[in-house]
Amino acid sequence: MNFITGISGFLGSYLAKQLIDNGEQVIGIKRSHTRMDLLENYVDKIIWYDADILDIPSLEIAMKEATKVYHCAAKIGFEENTRASMYKVNAEGTANIVNVALSYKIKKMIHVSSVAALPVPKENELIDENSEWSNNPYPSHYGKSKFMAEREAYRAMAEGIETIIVNPSTIIGAGHWTEGSGNFFENVNNGFPFYTDGSVGFIDVRDVVTCMIKLMNSDIKNDKFILSTENINFKKFFSTIAISLNKKVPTMKVSKTLGYIAIVVDKLQVIFSRRERMVTKETLILGNLKTAYSNEKIKKTIVHEFIPIEKSIEETSKLFLASKVANKSYNTFS
Repeated sequence: MNFITGISGFLGSYLAKQLIDNGEQVIGIKRSHTRMDLLENYVDKIIWYDADILDIPSLEIAMKEATKVYHCAAKIGFEENTRASMYKVNAEGTANIVNVALSYKIKKMIHVSSVAALPVPKENELIDENSEWSNNPYPSHYGKSKFMAEREAYRAMAEGIETIIVNPSTIIGAGHWTEGSGNFFENVNNGFPFYTDGSVGFIDVRDVVTCMIKLMNSDIKNDKFILSTENINFKKFFSTIAISLNKKVPTMKVSKTLGYIAIVVDKLQVIFSRRERMVTKETLILGNLKTAYSNEKIKKTIVHEFIPIEKSIEETSKLFLASKVANKSYNTFS
């Protein structure tokens, strides 16, 4: 029995639907205000419990029949007012999942971390699972909170749960257009003119899900894998989205002065569109980091053909445009 945290979110919803399509049973947790739209017609195929990863008694009830755990729930934020809750959800929430899993002697767990929890790269360094930690400070509190969550996953390994940590790079795909990576498409569609000088890894949400399921159903245990398809600079990434949406490509490279202007423009757009913030002081720092991640380990471990990022962007853009025609705030891959 598969237990999924964050099941109604971007990654968790795709994971749940794929497991159900594979003929597996799925347990999910929800709260009174949980949105179910990304799960579409799969909602009634899930065994639901009213629970929260910060509420241990409710978790104990929800996880009682679980044999495998996918811990996808996390909070991401780049503004000061999100930090306290982000640390609590990402670090304390993961500790709670591990503690309940240990009490029920759960067989196997996959913990979804992030490349944000990996070492800050040196110049021209390709980060892999064995990259040596340095004293460089974390460029984001999100990265630090995910690093703390990983410590809990390593504790699970030490105490007897077969555990795998996956570190996805930036996950893209159809979902809510005012949240997460959906913001990229919304912003480019609205004519946001800025781009930063950095680069990062990208991966399609369907690839993340497939890799996770293959790892869970394998004999692999107590290991860690970077999940990333391609390393792309932000100018190329945003330009590819713009071309797919038939919009003007971003032309304004963000200098220090333009960075403050971009923050102001983004704040104004958030006020009128009610989407998440995309440009903050932290995201400007991150956006100018030149990071690159190796996917050699996962490619050597499982058989899987990754979706090229250009194709992923094109397919996501088509669904973005279709949702605009239908006046919907989200869409999903079928």
